[in-house]
Amino acid sequence: MKKLFIIFLAIFMVVIIAACFIKEEIFITSQTSPDGNYVVSLYQVGSPQWPFGSVDARLVLENANGKKVDKVKFSLANDGAGVFEGNIEKITWKKNQVEIIMGEADTTNQFTYVLMYTD
Repeated sequence: MKKLFIIFLAIFMVVIIAACFIKEEIFITSQTSPDGNYVVSLYQVGSPQWPFGSVDARLVLENANGKKVDKVKFSLANDGAGVFEGNIEKITWKKNQVEIIMGEADTTNQFTYVLMYTD
């Protein structure tokens, strides 16, 4: 019985430790290019830092077949809140790139991210 308890405890500890290192990715929103060949998606990665810290996010560009073409990771100072659709201030599709202007919840800071693709 003691061996069974030790095995159960060891498995439980491994699961808890693994859960601490895995950051859940939450889909927020996406936009398709005017020609329908690409999609840029915004994800929240993990939870906001407690109590009023930043939150990690990721932009992913995929082609029409779902293949990842480009991506960028960044943090937003959202005053402890998660990433939301309103963080995207503007998306501009250009010839071989998509430009995304991101804003933070309680600041006037703006950040521009450019994801590249080829036709």
